[in-house]
Amino acid sequence: MLQTLVDNFDNLQIVAISGRNEKMKKSFEYIVRHSHKEEKVKILDYTTKVPELMSISDIVITKPGGLTTTESLASRFTYYCYKPYSWSRRRKCFIFGK
Repeated sequence: MLQTLVDNFDNLQIVAISGRNEKMKKSFEYIVRHSHKEEKVKILDYTTKVPELMSISDIVITKPGGLTTTESLASRFTYYCYKPYSWSRRRKCFIFGK
């Protein structure tokens, strides 16, 4: 998803949060470095600032379920479920999408 955004939308400022997933963070860094988009993409690992970041965002792209989904819906943010692999996560996307 990050690769698609970086490659196709030059006018975006992106905050990519990898949480505690070091492999994901390295993947994000690779994408940004090789796309030469360091000035447009900020990569964060674990942060407690998600509510503040969401408040200045136009859209939240995240996996379904968990706290980010609940915060997005409660704050009425535009929310996109990305890769709902399990039945439970697909069900949440369906329920939240109504």
